[in-house]
Amino acid sequence: GVITGDSRTGATNTIDLASRLVKGSYQLGMVPDRNMSINVVPVDYVSRGIAHLSLWQDAPGQVFHLTNPQSTPLNNLLNWSGTAGHLREVSYKEWRDMLIQQAAMNIDNDLLPLLPLFPSERPELIDQQVDCRRTAEVLSNAGIECPPFDEQLTATYYKYLSETGF
Repeated sequence: GVITGDSRTGATNTIDLASRLVKGSYQLGMVPDRNMSINVVPVDYVSRGIAHLSLWQDAPGQVFHLTNPQSTPLNNLLNWSGTAGHLREVSYKEWRDMLIQQAAMNIDNDLLPLLPLFPSERPELIDQQVDCRRTAEVLSNAGIECPPFDEQLTATYYKYLSETGF
């Protein structure tokens, strides 16, 4: 999953993948196909999960996937953030080609350093679901739940980013 900001305060790293994806898409004026999904995992869930699992006596030798049990369609994110009408929806290929074109023209875009993460073919490889049911069960038994990536969490992140001038 894409680790994002704190689910309570919205505090986030503004140069990570999630933040650059938002800002870079604004800089392009377009967003890739809304049918794509993104797996957003708040950092407070990840950090609490790591801390708990590192102390859990049954953890050695086990594999744990700290992802959100539910990926979110990009369409939902756009609707929740109020950006649905502000960014032109294009195919993933057109979105990526425009990013490359901006690079060739020396137009600054926050996504350029991350371009190698966006494959030219098969964009479905970007969001690969992994089975995190066992991890979620172990953490749930300890009272650690992954907050849903929903309209409320999007608003929390948006508020933080707005207040910091992002």
